Amino acid sequence: MIDLYWLKFRHIFLFVVTQIMVFVISLSKRQINKRSLLIIRLDSIGDYILLRNFFKFLREDERYKNYKITLCGNIVWKDLAEHFDKTAFDNFIWLDRKQFKENFSYRYSFLKKIYKLGFEIAIETTYSREILFGDSLVKVSQAKERIGCTGSIDKTAKWKRGILSDAFYTKLLPSTKSNLFEFYRNKEFFEQLLNKKLAIKKTSMDCSNIAVQLPTTKNFIVVFPGAQFQNRIWSAVNYAQVIGKILLTTDYAIVLAGSHLDKKIADTIVHAVGGSRIVDMTGKTTLLEMTKLVAGASLVIANETMGVHIAAAVNVPFVCISNGQHLGRFNPYPAEIFGDGYYIYPEQISAQIDKLSKLIEEYRFEGIHDINTIHPEKVMTLVEVVLAKIRQRNKCETP
Repeated sequence: MIDLYWLKFRHIFLFVVTQIMVFVISLSKRQINKRSLLIIRLDSIGDYILLRNFFKFLREDERYKNYKITLCGNIVWKDLAEHFDKTAFDNFIWLDRKQFKENFSYRYSFLKKIYKLGFEIAIETTYSREILFGDSLVKVSQAKERIGCTGSIDKTAKWKRGILSDAFYTKLLPSTKSNLFEFYRNKEFFEQLLNKKLAIKKTSMDCSNIAVQLPTTKNFIVVFPGAQFQNRIWSAVNYAQVIGKILLTTDYAIVLAGSHLDKKIADTIVHAVGGSRIVDMTGKTTLLEMTKLVAGASLVIANETMGVHIAAAVNVPFVCISNGQHLGRFNPYPAEIFGDGYYIYPEQISAQIDKLSKLIEEYRFEGIHDINTIHPEKVMTLVEVVLAKIRQRNKCETP
């Protein structure tokens, strides 16, 4: 209980300090640069992948095509954006979320930079708006036009935004109250922003001009054993059982992928499984190289993390082990966007999967079930089914 009160106090303290910074910064004079546009997006890698294909429509729109457009993004996906979206933007500004949250000097300098650039228009594209991050950048921009969306209907978040940060905007675009898969949520926002229907059906990333040395000459399966949140991580012991069975019953090689934060999990798996057909690449690739690695795989096996979104964007089948959190918003992939995404959930969800619309309302904000109740044998059974489909498809495509 003490920890909860401290967390609430800390959030209030950070908000108050940030607003004082914004006030002080705004006292200085600056010039508004005509035809300058700031796009703000500060969430995670998967969120960026589900958004990035809409940037081109902004760049090509009759209203904005002559604007100097700057993207303010989360530095964790810098590599991807500067490669895939360099034609959509004139400039990039990268924010380190940890530094912005914990380092007052960094936060003040960053806010001041946004203010001094004098943007005419600022657009925060995030559905689940964050008061400390995107909302505060919109406010300090002091842009003549400040656009966002009404945002998530989570009662706590909606109340906070209504009291604290909705007033930072000159225009809030309405959001459909029913749950939408995030790709469709982004489409809804950009169609309202640009006032037209957009001809786009799925995410995509062309990796053809990315150079990377593949770690094996064999057909391989990429496994992402880590995740950003602990409750989304299926245990290393479970992964080791599935990987051991794959190596025993197929001729595929296994490549472990992820950031350096996943190294401990990968080490546990490698130690448990052993053998020359398992390659640990965690922490050894850039994000861009990792994307190319996924594009060269036959299959991806992952927790609910960036790995599945990369796989869908480069058209590689995936098996996702999920606790069901944000059901309907980030999982499962609608078949019309990507039909080769396969999910396995805890029994409480999988037993009712035929009632998906009911489950989506129940789990749209959080997943309460233990991901490690999912048995390795069930995952292996699903992997075998997917591999059989891949083999059949390859046989049909062979002349």
